[in-house]
Amino acid sequence: MKSLKNMRLALIQPRIIVDPDPEKNVDIALSYIEAASSEKANLVLFPEGYP
Repeated sequence: MKSLKNMRLALIQPRIIVDPDPEKNVDIALSYIEAASSEKANLVLFPEGYP
């Protein structure tokens, strides 16, 4: 197992969109994950229960 000397976290606090299409929040979460990945995040965290 590779050990990490430094760990880059992405802490996400998105605004929840109340919409008949729940997939919209999933799409938003995926866009945040992609952005965090491009910034070399090792771990992406969302609030409990999101989305």
